[in-house]
Amino acid sequence: MTNSTLINVTEGLIAVIFLFSLLYGPWQKLVTEYTRQRLFEIRDAIFDMAADGKFEFDSPEYLTIRDRLNGMIRYCHHLTWPRMLIISKGLRGSQEEPNMAFELIEDPDLREDIKKKELEALMIITTSVLLRSPVLVTLSPIVVPAFILVVAFSPQARGKAKEKALRYSFEITQEARLVS
Repeated sequence: MTNSTLINVTEGLIAVIFLFSLLYGPWQKLVTEYTRQRLFEIRDAIFDMAADGKFEFDSPEYLTIRDRLNGMIRYCHHLTWPRMLIISKGLRGSQEEPNMAFELIEDPDLREDIKKKELEALMIITTSVLLRSPVLVTLSPIVVPAFILVVAFSPQARGKAKEKALRYSFEITQEARLVS
């Protein structure tokens, strides 16, 4: 082994060590804190809706939404893509039906607003899991566009994706509570 080869190997190892320490150190904390901040903003927006009298603070729908968001905020650092896969496979056969909080709301405009907020929270959690995983970050330039194309051009796939997303928000919260 020549000196230049040894120097190149050493530089490569130092770069890999630096990259891994960055990915599993400050990057994880940054993504988790950003995720929590966005979830706090959603929870605050829903609180403002209740404060404006659109629904009551002690109503079952508000309590369900608040508990789900609080669970996501509290446990978002525990969620990883392997856990998300296990959740989706493990609870698929479960008899327990998730309570979609927005379905309890009678006002159609408010129901649509809350549905959007719940979907936004789920997208934030999913993005967090994606950004915290080096494997998914590497695969995302291939997988994400393919998924978007399938969902964009298939109304049936779009409906299934929304349904799974809403079901998944319930499952994530339930699994996160079991982890702690």
